[in-house]
Amino acid sequence: MGDTLWFKNGDRVSGEIKSLAGGKVVIQTPYAGALSVDWSSISTLETTDPLLLRNGEFGEEYRAKLRVAAPGKVTVIERSKQQVLAIARITRLVKPKPRIADLSWSGNTDPTAMTRLAARATA
Repeated sequence: MGDTLWFKNGDRVSGEIKSLAGGKVVIQTPYAGALSVDWSSISTLETTDPLLLRNGEFGEEYRAKLRVAAPGKVTVIERSKQQVLAIARITRLVKPKPRIADLSWSGNTDPTAMTRLAARATA
């Protein structure tokens, strides 16, 4: 069921991770709604979709999927690159905003067409 958080005490909760900010991770569950959990209680985690992740130690940001690693760590998978990162180093998680494709024009771009329309409107 989507994303999973594993706690240091062995419990786990599944749902959709919404954010990590201010030392609290929010996960939306179908059975208990949105849960706000202390980040310091998390042992490891796994995500289905990529998240934007900030490594507070170096200020680096990644758009990556996260996979289970040893307790206190997570595997960060960014494109074809993998690295193991300490959970304590992660200071922010958010869902990425959709990327907007470049705008492109199609159709008639004849500048005289607007002049002709304006002349018709005043006649």
